Amino acid sequence: MTSPTEQTCQTGVLSALRPLAGQHLAQLETEREERQREADRAQRELDATQRLAAERKAAQFIAWAFPNTLARALDAQAWQGYPPNSTRPGPARWACAVAYLGEGLFLHHTQRQHDNDSEEDVLTLIEPCAGPGCGAYVTTRMFSEEALCNRLTESAARLCPACTPF
Repeated sequence: MTSPTEQTCQTGVLSALRPLAGQHLAQLETEREERQREADRAQRELDATQRLAAERKAAQFIAWAFPNTLARALDAQAWQGYPPNSTRPGPARWACAVAYLGEGLFLHHTQRQHDNDSEEDVLTLIEPCAGPGCGAYVTTRMFSEEALCNRLTESAARLCPACTPF
C-alpha cells in the first residue's frame, strides 16, 4: 500500500495542487465578495446617516438665519439630503441638502470647514438661466434674509456666464 506522499510523487504534485488551488481561489473569492457586501452595507448606512444629518442641519440653519421668510414658508421635510461627494478631487466634501422652492428655483445648503476648524453654513439659491433654450442654472449665495428678499422680488431674470453679453 502506498502512502499519500508516495502517491503524490507518482502522479505528480500538480495533479494534487490544482484542485487545492481552485478550492482556495473559490474560498478567497467568497470572502472577498462577503467583505464587499459588508462594506457596501456600511456605506449605505453612513450615507443614510449623513443625508439625515444634512437635512436636519439645513432646517436648523433656516430656522436660525431666515426666521421671517424661509422658516415660515419652507417645511423642514422639504429638504432632500445627499452624502458627501468624495469621488471628486479636492478638499473633503460635506453632505448637503436641497429644497425645491417652485418655478425652477432650489436652495442648496452645505457646510464648509475653514483652516481654523470653524464651520460655516452656506446657503445658495439656484435658479434657471433666463437665456433662451440655455438650460443652465445661476447660483447666488444667500448671506441674509434681506439678500434673499431682494433676489426673490427682483424682476430681472438672471443669465449664466455663457448667456451674459460682453
